[in-house]
Amino acid sequence: MRIGILLCLLLSYVCCFSDAYANAANEKKDVESLLGRYRLCVGRFVSGDSDKILDYLSFRPEKQRTPVPLVVFLGGSGEMGGDIGVVFRQTTIFSVVTGKEFQSRHPCYLYVPHLPLGFSVHSGVPSLPNGDCRFLMDAIMHYAKDANKPKIDLNRIYITGLSKGGSIAFELPAYFPGVFAASVPVSTFMNERMVPERNACEYWLLCNKTSFASDLKKQALGRLASRLAESNGGLMVSTFPNVGHNAWDRAWAEKSVWDWMFTHSLGQVKKTGGYTLPVQVERCESNIVAGEENGMSPYNVVDGLYGTFFVSEGAVSSDAYWMCEFKNAQKGRWRIEANPGKEIGAACRLSVSISREGKNWRRVGVVRKRDMLCDFSSSTQFRFVKVQNDGTGSGRFFIRRLYRLGD
Repeated sequence: MRIGILLCLLLSYVCCFSDAYANAANEKKDVESLLGRYRLCVGRFVSGDSDKILDYLSFRPEKQRTPVPLVVFLGGSGEMGGDIGVVFRQTTIFSVVTGKEFQSRHPCYLYVPHLPLGFSVHSGVPSLPNGDCRFLMDAIMHYAKDANKPKIDLNRIYITGLSKGGSIAFELPAYFPGVFAASVPVSTFMNERMVPERNACEYWLLCNKTSFASDLKKQALGRLASRLAESNGGLMVSTFPNVGHNAWDRAWAEKSVWDWMFTHSLGQVKKTGGYTLPVQVERCESNIVAGEENGMSPYNVVDGLYGTFFVSEGAVSSDAYWMCEFKNAQKGRWRIEANPGKEIGAACRLSVSISREGKNWRRVGVVRKRDMLCDFSSSTQFRFVKVQNDGTGSGRFFIRRLYRLGD
């Protein structure tokens, strides 16, 4: 009987071992498939003055005549440690950045360090990196300087990350001022005490609406923005209407985020691809009950993101309006996108007006129903834009974006 029990245990062990081996083989095959799909290579950096090693994934663009930017991506805690395949827990950024459409618009390298568990760049003092921070920076710069055909433009190194990786994307430029041209942290935060004395980075923080909903958190964001401005940097904040932690899938799918990133070069801000930087908005107001997804926050609607917008809770009647007030006087060519692909109602007409002081309004156009766009221009300065239903019927009120086209 004992022999029978031992045989059962042995067979169970063999089956478990076989299953584990099969699972490992399948996981390896899946990783190889993903590497091929996104045209990624696996590399390893070995520190010259320590025994530290860092595995990484990288993407190289097609040959270009001039040096191209480098985008550094840092995953969250779930993408740290273990086999390098865990990095593929997040695939949105790979599918976007390595895609043909993206590369035709923004040819660039992609560098993805696989950080070990317990890795932390936080020393608590700006411009004073700890050992992990110096090691990561050495790995990034070694890759950036060693890349060839094409070379990497060292004035256009960008960084983005989610959650814990987003915190690193916030702090790494603070420890090494003047290295990164722009940073896009997602679902995270940085204390204003971490801002360096000079040469602070340009940041665009993206998160869900619940991340900074409290007054205390909003005040903390305000202090961070002020401190960055004092150090010649900047902070834009955009919130998606979702609840929860995952804002990165929507963030990296936004073309405007990447267009903003690629306008930046150390020492200057360039306008490329017809993109102009989002303007600062003081406040928004409306006499409409807003729906679940809305961009009433000054950071929304005019931030150039498709993921944030203003929509009414239901059908609205005549005189329903949405209005925003810019922080500074504006002029030039502008566009409003209303509700593409959806009917607003046959008798509902959205008109667009502008004003300098918010009292005397000048009508500049109507939203065309064939494409739900309104383009307008003004050679004189204005600070207020209002979209109003001045039709005879009712319909859903929906504003996708308001943004500047140029001078």
